[in-house]
Amino acid sequence: MPKLHDLYTAQLRHAHHYHEVLSEANESFLKGGNSSLEGLALFDRDRTNIEHGQRWVSKNMDDDSAAQQLCNSYPISGCAVMSLRLLPRDQIYWIEDALGVARRLKDRESEGKHLGNLGNAYFTLGEIRTAIKCYDLALGFNQESKDIRSEANTLGNVGIAYAALGKNGKAVEYHMMAL
Repeated sequence: MPKLHDLYTAQLRHAHHYHEVLSEANESFLKGGNSSLEGLALFDRDRTNIEHGQRWVSKNMDDDSAAQQLCNSYPISGCAVMSLRLLPRDQIYWIEDALGVARRLKDRESEGKHLGNLGNAYFTLGEIRTAIKCYDLALGFNQESKDIRSEANTLGNVGIAYAALGKNGKAVEYHMMAL
């Protein structure tokens, strides 16, 4: 019978390995063309193990700094494929756990990314006002870190959200800022 420490180490290795697989699938997807299909196929093939790894790090994030780092990183590393392969509520679960870890670690850059991605998930659910709140919080982190690209993307997302609410003047204002 394996020792408890050995089992924990094996589970951490599993979570780390499938975090790498998720990252590889996401990077492949972002290349475009046939690579996008290969990235999605990789995610689909290993989805059960990827999800198991994420659940394990979420469950163990209070006990282990390596699990915290992985929990913080899972939704960022798989952002693009997650948006296509996970239901928005599942994305929210992953992101909220990661957001909590980012706050504990005082990782402000990750906190901003998580808030932006949380806004995207809420937007997909049609919860536009909640999405805008997330985007507004993310903007502060984008500006603080001087991440101009993320700031522009977030401003564009706010513009899209206001357009969805029929507030076209406000939408144009945010799109102009994004430019």
